[in-house]
Amino acid sequence: MLALYDAVDCELHPLSVIGLGMFHRGAQAVSTKEADRDLTAVGNTAAHRGRGDAGTLFGRSE
Repeated sequence: MLALYDAVDCELHPLSVIGLGMFHRGAQAVSTKEADRDLTAVGNTAAHRGRGDAGTLFGRSE
């Protein structure tokens, strides 16, 4: 069950950071570059996310 919570956290945390960035900008979308900048600013490392850059959030093939 703990693995499920970790997987959910790995999905929701970066999405919430990106959502907050969208709200802050007053935009309905952000670029991959803006999302990467936001994720880096909050110290969200690739190790925590379990993937590379924010591009995989936008165009994930999993």
